[in-house]
Amino acid sequence: MTGARSYKTLALFGLITTIWFAALAKGAHDLWASTFLFSWLSLITLIYLTGSYKAKDRIAIPLASCFLLILFDFLISSRYSFDLNTTHLEMWVWFFSIIAFFLFNNIFRDPALRIQFITLAGLVLLPVTLVAAAQYGRDLPAFFHSHWAAESTFTNSAVLAGFALSWAMTFWHLRKKSLVHRWLFIGSMVTLLLARSWWAYISLLFGFTFYYQERIKSTFKSRRLASIGLCFFALGLLILTYLYKFGSWQEPIYRATNRLNWWAAGFRMAKEHPWTGVGLGSYGTAFLYYRTPTVLNTLFAHSFPVQILSETGLLGCLGILALGIVYIRKTSMRQSMPTEFSACQATVIILLCFSLTTIFLDYFIGKLMLFMNMALVLSFMDLKTVSISRRTFWGIAIALLFISPSWYLPLRASQYYVQGLLYENQLNEPLAERSYIKALKLNPYQDESCAALARLYAHRYSQSHSLLDLSKSLFWVQRALNLKKTSTSLP
Repeated sequence: MTGARSYKTLALFGLITTIWFAALAKGAHDLWASTFLFSWLSLITLIYLTGSYKAKDRIAIPLASCFLLILFDFLISSRYSFDLNTTHLEMWVWFFSIIAFFLFNNIFRDPALRIQFITLAGLVLLPVTLVAAAQYGRDLPAFFHSHWAAESTFTNSAVLAGFALSWAMTFWHLRKKSLVHRWLFIGSMVTLLLARSWWAYISLLFGFTFYYQERIKSTFKSRRLASIGLCFFALGLLILTYLYKFGSWQEPIYRATNRLNWWAAGFRMAKEHPWTGVGLGSYGTAFLYYRTPTVLNTLFAHSFPVQILSETGLLGCLGILALGIVYIRKTSMRQSMPTEFSACQATVIILLCFSLTTIFLDYFIGKLMLFMNMALVLSFMDLKTVSISRRTFWGIAIALLFISPSWYLPLRASQYYVQGLLYENQLNEPLAERSYIKALKLNPYQDESCAALARLYAHRYSQSHSLLDLSKSLFWVQRALNLKKTSTSLP
């Protein structure tokens, strides 16, 4: 095995570990898990670039200009964010998801490594399915309640359903080639059954329709009456689903009209902030300003297009639209492609369809799975490649090193904040104040520490009646409000 090949193998197993960790760590939807993946993906990138540079291998960077445009649009939008701390984290989630996309692209160019990745990374479905089955066994009586759904290792059943959908078509395609893939397909179907998402089943139907489009066209021509009957049957199921989700027998918390109100709030945000939105990841904060009084609270719009429009405005949407157009043009070129290509294309369609009404793409794992499948599609294409010069190699390596404090320090700041809360609960205000100050030195966007300091000085003022304590409390209140338009931790 050559040196370059060994580096590719290391990068391969690094990406497999990324998928496993994200799947088992609640979708990597918290600060510590995201920070771990930031550091891990940085290491994998350095390993792959080092191997490619030494072996003088060329690398593919498809859609680079589109991704740069998206990041630039998000950066502009962040200036007007309702929640700077969350926007800062979301920016890094998008950045490293794009880094993962480029790694996937280059690893998948080798067919052997591509199949190896699909098999080994897909094996994570086994523990995910087993945990979901265990939840079913534990909550067996609740399963017959119409709203029971497994979450498995995630925090939401929709994310579990999206993760299962990310593999279903690929394993369906490979089911005849390997017994392992056949069992993994069964595992994905069991997981979907336990996640109990109506829209997941409809999205999967769209995927199978695309995958078998030629056969369906042929059947429709030869058996027109039967095909028309099947179409009416599918239409009837859609109507029944609509009536069920919007029916008056639905409990208020599960009624689909909640989604319509969440989308309406997102459109109101976009109307008042048409160009830049309310800031990446800030929908939940801004929602308190734009919600209808009787509607349930939410952190997400439950629709990726609405979420992007409300958070990044027309600038962000134009970036996403440009990516979609260029991607479709690249993948719709008339070339003789293996049937595996159609399975990967169908998966991308499934995930995009599923994201229309769910929060799947709001999670780190959702972005990773979408970009992974987009990279699988592109791996069958003849992509332009570039060589890595010495200047480029060292430039990227130094850049990754210099940006690391920006995503690592918020984690340390969060630890100091938690430490401050512990001291505050122990009535040790001096140490609590010191911890909050340390947190803000590391992460100036952390509004929670500002709110905590305001709370501390307000408590001191209630005892001392000192104007100095009052002014300090008001100062930190103002600073917290500047960082987050609505702070739930203020005194």
